Amino acid sequence: MKTNRGLYPAFTLKNKKNTKRLRYLKHLFPVFSTLFLLFFSCKEKDEKQYLFLAHTRTLDSLKQSMDPRLEKKDFSKYDLLLLGGDITEETSKKKGTLEYVNRIFNLSSDRTHWALGNHDNADTALVRTFTRKPITYSFHQNGITWAVLYTQEKKDWICTLSGLQLQMLRNITDTIQKSSHLILLMHKAIWLRDNPELKAYTGKGRYDWACNYTITKTNWAQDILPLLRKVQNRGIEVICLAGDFGNNKTTFNVQTSDGIRYLGCGIPVRDEKRSEGRALLFRHHPKTKKLRWEFVPIENLPGG
Repeated sequence: MKTNRGLYPAFTLKNKKNTKRLRYLKHLFPVFSTLFLLFFSCKEKDEKQYLFLAHTRTLDSLKQSMDPRLEKKDFSKYDLLLLGGDITEETSKKKGTLEYVNRIFNLSSDRTHWALGNHDNADTALVRTFTRKPITYSFHQNGITWAVLYTQEKKDWICTLSGLQLQMLRNITDTIQKSSHLILLMHKAIWLRDNPELKAYTGKGRYDWACNYTITKTNWAQDILPLLRKVQNRGIEVICLAGDFGNNKTTFNVQTSDGIRYLGCGIPVRDEKRSEGRALLFRHHPKTKKLRWEFVPIENLPGG
């Protein structure tokens, strides 16, 4: 044995060192694994997810239900839940319907924001008791300024943004500076009418092929668009998000030459068409100010 050690001293010493290194690395492996997982979990936390859902109603006016697939989803994981209106056939006509909607969307949460549609506004005062928010308002989160608008302000399908809403938009566009984006959340796609670059998307005799009713008048081109262009020219991206889609068109995604982006989505009310419905999922990295989005089939939404 002594002779063998003398013949191979370097080999023996090397083996001892390797064994010590392996033992050392073996103890460090759990530490590296933990750091690795923490690093990637932090990267995931940097990404915010905002979900836009709209036109979720069915034709069942007796039951007052929404797309049944949504009843099984858990929406609490999203950083923002944005509702584009027409939740049920008559969402605010009865307290029981709002209780049903509240169980699914948690309306009073500071993460849930609802732009009322023409099927939601039977009793706006009752809506406010559930949302604990104004019907129209603005808020700032993660470097983005949001404005929740009410496009049912007038009767006879005259969809104008006037009075306090118009003043709110003027205040926002006059003072906005540090936001990376300005996003307007609304129900009706009132930006379709009288916008020359969107003329190709308007139907014959009606400007809102997204739904089944005609917008007879809007002040978008005269009063709203100049304000938004002023913001866009400052390097703040403007997105107009509407929810009266689904029956004739389930998605809309157009950017006009001024840089403003127009988005919309919804779910068809009829059972045989419902699988075509889409939600809009935003992925946001506040540190890099990058905002991406994709249209997602309802059944593919995580959370249920």
